[in-house]
Amino acid sequence: MSWGKVLIGFVLILGVFIAWLRIMKSIRGGGGSGLDMSVGRSKGRSSGVNELEQIIAAHRAGNGSNGSIDAPLAVTPAVVPQPAPTPQPLPALLQAPMMLSGAGKLAYLVFKAGAPDHHVFARVALGELLPMELAGADLGRHAFALVVCRPDFTVAAAVDIADPATAQRMAMVDRALQSASIRHIVLNPRQMPKPKDVRGLLDHH
Repeated sequence: MSWGKVLIGFVLILGVFIAWLRIMKSIRGGGGSGLDMSVGRSKGRSSGVNELEQIIAAHRAGNGSNGSIDAPLAVTPAVVPQPAPTPQPLPALLQAPMMLSGAGKLAYLVFKAGAPDHHVFARVALGELLPMELAGADLGRHAFALVVCRPDFTVAAAVDIADPATAQRMAMVDRALQSASIRHIVLNPRQMPKPKDVRGLLDHH
C-alpha cells in the first residue's frame, strides 16, 4: 500500500470528524438555548409560586382566619324606600248654582203643579223657537222664564215674568210669537197665578 492513499484517507477522516464536531456544536447550541428557556420557565413558575404563598401568608396573618381565602363580596347599595306622596286634600266644593230662584222658581212650581201632563223648560231663548231671520238678532237672544210644551212636545206657551214697564218690549216679543201660533203669557212677579189657574192660561184664546 502506498503512503499517498493513507494520507488521503487520514485527511478524509479528519474532515468528517471536523464536520461532525460542527454539527454537534450547532445541535448543542440550540439545545442549550432550549434548556435555558425551560430553566427560565421553571424559575418563573417558582417565583410565581413564592409570590402566591406570600400573598396567602399575608392574608392569613392579617385576617386571622382559618386559612380560607374569601372572594371580595360585591357591595349592593341599600335601596331606601321613598315615602308615598301624601294626597292633597280636595278643595271645598263650591255651592252648585241655582238655575231658578225667586219669581222664576215659583212660576215653574206653579205650572208643574197646574199642568202635570205638560213639560216645563226654564230659560229658553226666543231663537230656539223661531228662526233667527224672523225673530231678529235682538229678539232672538231674548230668554223666556219658562216654555211650556204639550205632551207631544209641541210648544203651548212661552212665559215671561216682567214688570209693566217692559210692556213695549213684551209687545214686540208677542208679535214675533204670534207668527208661529205660540201663546205669550206675561206674569207680574208680584201677582203670580195659582196652580188651578194654569189650565185657563194655557187654553185662553
